[in-house]
Amino acid sequence: MEPASATGLAALKQQIELGEIDPVGKTAVCILTGHGLKDPATAMSEAKSEPQMIPANIEALQAYLQA
Repeated sequence: MEPASATGLAALKQQIELGEIDPVGKTAVCILTGHGLKDPATAMSEAKSEPQMIPANIEALQAYLQA
């Protein structure tokens, strides 16, 4: 694991502690490896299908995940 991978996990922990994210009954995914998927250009070039674009808000994410 590359050291920068800890950033996503640290940010998630911080947002939960600040009350910005309610983790109850939810699953969070943090990419913790050095394979390049944290870089959007690499992730998109390696994707098997077109990315789904949704508005940048928690409600849109929750609706997408529940669909």
